[in-house]
Amino acid sequence: MKCPVCLSNNVEVIWQFNNIVPVSNFLYSEKNKALDVTRGNIALTYCHNCGFLYNSSFSKELCDYNSGEYNNDQTESKYFNQYLDDLVDELSKKYKLNNKRIIEIGCGNGKFIKKFMDSVCLGIDPALSKSYFSKDNSFILKKGYASTNDLHNKDFLLCRHTLEHIASPRDFIDEIFVKCKILNLYFEIPRFGYLVENDAYNALTYEHCSWYSTKSIEIMFKDHGYSYNSVNKERFDTEYLSFELSKDRNSVPGQIEIQPKEVLLFCEKYSSYYRTLNQKIYEFCHLGKTVTVWGIAGKGVSLLTNIDNSEQIPYAIDINPSKNGMYVPKCGVQIYTPDALLNSDQLLPDVIILTNRLYKNEIEEVVNNTFYKQVEYIFA
Repeated sequence: MKCPVCLSNNVEVIWQFNNIVPVSNFLYSEKNKALDVTRGNIALTYCHNCGFLYNSSFSKELCDYNSGEYNNDQTESKYFNQYLDDLVDELSKKYKLNNKRIIEIGCGNGKFIKKFMDSVCLGIDPALSKSYFSKDNSFILKKGYASTNDLHNKDFLLCRHTLEHIASPRDFIDEIFVKCKILNLYFEIPRFGYLVENDAYNALTYEHCSWYSTKSIEIMFKDHGYSYNSVNKERFDTEYLSFELSKDRNSVPGQIEIQPKEVLLFCEKYSSYYRTLNQKIYEFCHLGKTVTVWGIAGKGVSLLTNIDNSEQIPYAIDINPSKNGMYVPKCGVQIYTPDALLNSDQLLPDVIILTNRLYKNEIEEVVNNTFYKQVEYIFA
């Protein structure tokens, strides 16, 4: 077995996780389909040569983004939307992007690239419901996968939260960036150090099959003439790592930030974390309290599908109206928006499990203005 980045044989399987939902952002309109979802395994494998961490048991057939009810939209959150607005402002000023030609690989629903209103934009993603062309072709969303031709005559490239979904990243980079002449690139990915530092066990998901060190990133791009002009490990309160690459630039070399013993310790604590959470949920329910999970994106689905007593959680909550009425894979828990829950026959929550502490203030405001009751919060 060789590392998919540096091709070294010096790799080690650290831990095995079984029966994992493949894509956390696939939600289902029918409960039986949610319950019958095919599961996969995670063989968390570490490369001692470049620090790349990956799932050597990953199957891309389980992550077909052209199928299912894929929904990873977080822009209903004011907090997250402000983060995106600030990022657009930062990049636009730094790279003078007004009237420039921008491409985003892995654009999701296109809401981020659409914020570059004074630029000519092309967004590409296989999970788009369909392609879209503005009347003047200044804004295009293309359903599918990016090719070398898509990069032709572009001034700036964005790629946010895409590389972690690619099981053979070096092959992807070599194929897409061959003969690429774009001077500046911006990438953003989840940071495994955040999981380790914050005991964020629900952030370990199947579809995030690749976790990068800055050394592994450097290895992939150096043959294409790119090197770092900026590395930021503080994005989104340290949850994200961003790196900006430029052509023909001398920079500080990449590093191996996470050691294998840290990965092993994280994995050893993983099972005990969920046992403790199971016990907390049981105790609340034994007291007659209604427990729910708020935030049904990757972390929320990961949490609900890894606890043993999800049947004790009558519903989950998300502010995204397109998720209302949908079912979480594997466990079959139904999702409500706050307003829909208020108008349902369900009991209002006494305890809310928050899947990301960054949204606590925003969630408290919604709860206070919608449910008008005292609620206890616990952090997952």
